Amino acid sequence: MPDTSFLTLATDVAPLVHALRAADDTFGPAPHTMYGWAADELEERGAPRPGWPDHALLLVYQGVVALPEAGRFAADVGRLVRLMAPFPHLAWLVSAALHEHLMPGDAWAVPLLLDAAQGAGTLAPEPAVRALAVIGDRAVVDPLLDVVSQPRHRVATSAALVLGRLRAREAAAPLLGLLGRRRDPEVVTALGLLGVREAAPVLHALLDAARLARPSRRTERDAELLAATARALGRIGDAGASASLRALLDDPYVDVALAAADALTRLDDPDGARRLHAHLYVWEAARRLAQLGHADGVAAMRACYRADPNARPRGLARDPGGRRLLLQALGHEGDAADLAFVHWVAAHDVDRTEQGWTLAEEARRAARRIEARASDARRWDS
Repeated sequence: MPDTSFLTLATDVAPLVHALRAADDTFGPAPHTMYGWAADELEERGAPRPGWPDHALLLVYQGVVALPEAGRFAADVGRLVRLMAPFPHLAWLVSAALHEHLMPGDAWAVPLLLDAAQGAGTLAPEPAVRALAVIGDRAVVDPLLDVVSQPRHRVATSAALVLGRLRAREAAAPLLGLLGRRRDPEVVTALGLLGVREAAPVLHALLDAARLARPSRRTERDAELLAATARALGRIGDAGASASLRALLDDPYVDVALAAADALTRLDDPDGARRLHAHLYVWEAARRLAQLGHADGVAAMRACYRADPNARPRGLARDPGGRRLLLQALGHEGDAADLAFVHWVAAHDVDRTEQGWTLAEEARRAARRIEARASDARRWDS
């Protein structure tokens, strides 16, 4: 028989169970959180090993990677990932859990994620690549530059976006080359985040071609590309785009109109802020105004957090799952200007998520990510 001992957690799972129980206790009394469910499985079944059902392996894995001290159990995480290799239908969930729960500085997960990025291992490549942006380790830049050149479309564009979020200036030339081959919103966004002025001529051409086409003939992807292009020109600081951006303020696609308004605020054009005020019921508009220091923007963020502007009738309460997604997005992409709102949520929202913990705890996770990312940025800049 083949030796499968390397796939089994240490016989004594007591330290892991103790860590899971301690984390579970920090969030108050019943019902259980994900930590408690994972501990239950370990206490009932013992150490995970080949032959465990897929749902039990996934439950334990999700509880472990969600631990604030998950790095203590990095070897166990790797073993659990290998145990789930016979279940390819879990690959996306396994990768997405890392993207969801890793914190800045969790370098222990980098080898696991880089294996996936390069097409090896159990994890699904695209969410694994995105998880690298959460960790924020500059050691991943060179491997991701290799991924950008790979023929796998979605993985290359995900790598481009991570390089943009890591502010990896050395990625400018490869990303310009990638934009020449693939006109993707992720690549455009990455060039905007890097402030690559050399991208401006291509971005102007994209903006003008999309602006002159009939909106009724656009696909959702076309609208996403147009919105990303508008935002990128604003981030680059290209004042020559102002006229084209103002022409998009009345675009029938709200996302496009808001992207143009966002870009104009970055170019110090008052038309941008005026248009954002007209859309205060939309999360993106409220958040941008809050970032600009408008008090009504912060109040509108609170209202948008509680209500879904796409619901009919407008103002229908946003469910805990929707609020959790907003907080996760802030944790992954937000900056110091978002902290006041995130701290407000942490002090007020005690509704529980499907994971069992409160949205206040999810907000505290988001705050830790934002604060750690800001600290990293200051260190890299110095």
